[in-house]
Amino acid sequence: MARPLHSFITALALLALLIAPANADALTDGFVVAAHVSYDGGDIAISEDDWAESGVLNAPVFAGDFVRTTTGNAELEIDAATAVRMAPRSLIYIARLDVGNTSLEVDGGTIEIRIFQSRAVTVVTRSSTIQISQAGTYRIEVVPAVSTRVTVRDGRADVPLPVGDSLAVDSGMSLQVTGTRKNPVTDITVATNADEFDRWNDQRDVVLAAGATDKRVNPILGANELENYGQWITYKTYDMVWSPGEKPGWAPYTIGSWMTSPVFGPVWLSAEPWGWAPYHYGRWIDDAEFGWLWIPEQSVVSWEPALVSAIPVPPLAPVGAIWWHPLGPGDFYEPWYDTTNVVVSPSNHMNKNGLHVPPPMHSYVRSGVPFPRNPSVRVPEAQRGGTPVRNRIYGGGARSGGGAGRSGGGHSGGGGGSSRK
Repeated sequence: MARPLHSFITALALLALLIAPANADALTDGFVVAAHVSYDGGDIAISEDDWAESGVLNAPVFAGDFVRTTTGNAELEIDAATAVRMAPRSLIYIARLDVGNTSLEVDGGTIEIRIFQSRAVTVVTRSSTIQISQAGTYRIEVVPAVSTRVTVRDGRADVPLPVGDSLAVDSGMSLQVTGTRKNPVTDITVATNADEFDRWNDQRDVVLAAGATDKRVNPILGANELENYGQWITYKTYDMVWSPGEKPGWAPYTIGSWMTSPVFGPVWLSAEPWGWAPYHYGRWIDDAEFGWLWIPEQSVVSWEPALVSAIPVPPLAPVGAIWWHPLGPGDFYEPWYDTTNVVVSPSNHMNKNGLHVPPPMHSYVRSGVPFPRNPSVRVPEAQRGGTPVRNRIYGGGARSGGGAGRSGGGHSGGGGGSSRK
């Protein structure tokens, strides 16, 4: 049965979300869509074929990744309109992650997909394929090698049948499929009452709806966290900008660490609860009155591992140290990774049912070194002719690798640490 709270939440969220439709034809080579961990219930694992890491808040998730939970719930926010929640002991594979089009494989456990505005989402299990195109709430329970249950709290899901037709699962209904996708046995019933996992999903809906804002400018940002951690202000020629509620002296890209991705190299991982959108989209300016302000993009843009410029520091600094600072409006961004090969190759590990299965999980320690030694990654020139910046000095021989930036102008403020007046 539909949960009463959902009608209110859905109306509130849809009114708050002003999301422009994406133009797929405008996407160029190198365009990246990334999800992120927006709720960390503990003991999350994220892995690809050749690496693994502990999932933490703001950790990126890409197509080709496996995500596994053990003892706690987890939430992945794919864009400003889609969230995937995982119950403990669940395993999913991100088969496709495009603008407005997501494909998941579920090999075990329980997930709930919350879609605030219509998106194409496909979920594949051993026994069924579930196609979703409407806003709503969809719960999927998979018992490995036994059955799949699809429960639609709001919306509608379609399950294709081998004969070419499909079964429609409407709001308030539940479909159980046993057998295989080639020979399924189906049973449609009225949905059961909500349980503890459903109630947690309701709580997360309230959190997302409360943080939703009409200042959001594109469907990739996932910027609902910002409303609760700062304020939006009208600022000069940039229209709406976001001012984080941090103490004087704070500066971006200082509270967190750098992780190493096999595809993107150094990736900034913020320790701030709001630290997803402002560090991977948009630009920063340092204003004399307000301190650091984040300027969101005005169109659909690609995810970036970090929007910074890095330069070697003067001779008196520690050996091998690097300075980095945020890029401002007009500063040129030059990726330090191969933009022609940014899509992670699909896993070669497949079981007899045609589902991807993860390689053996192995230990991966996230490096605290911001720009690891990597001959293929170069340190670009200073974007303002070597002007010292005060964001962060890091020693320890991390000379090769780093952010990007060339002279582009337009960066207000003096660069470096914030000094609120």
